Amino acid sequence: MNRLSAYGITREYIRESLRHSVIITASGILVITSLGILTKSWGLQEFSIAYVLYYIILSVPVQEIIIRGFLQTRLEGMMRPWIAILISSIIFGLIHMPDALLAALTFSAGLAWGYSFHIKRNLAGPVTSHALLGLYLFLFVM
Repeated sequence: MNRLSAYGITREYIRESLRHSVIITASGILVITSLGILTKSWGLQEFSIAYVLYYIILSVPVQEIIIRGFLQTRLEGMMRPWIAILISSIIFGLIHMPDALLAALTFSAGLAWGYSFHIKRNLAGPVTSHALLGLYLFLFVM
């Protein structure tokens, strides 16, 4: 195993990781859509192509590499995996403060992405799902 694959940057289990992301993303879209309708903030929002590119190419991969690839991996070496997933998801949610709703959504998604990463040790699914759900949230709700 090379150094990058230890942090989820690998071709191993990529299909399985992406399959997990489909389920997580579909669930997230249902939650985000419901929240948008309930808060009456549903509809296409203004956005910048530059921000979208930054978000997809840089922000999401860096967040996932740091939170799941590095932090969760390190914590799993020191404690039970479910505790590592919980702690890394709490930290992931907290970095999205001061917006409490966004923090709660990212904490919840972090649990799912953390579990998926724990099982498959591949960041392809979490990165893909994170990018899609984040864009969906910003384009239609926030």
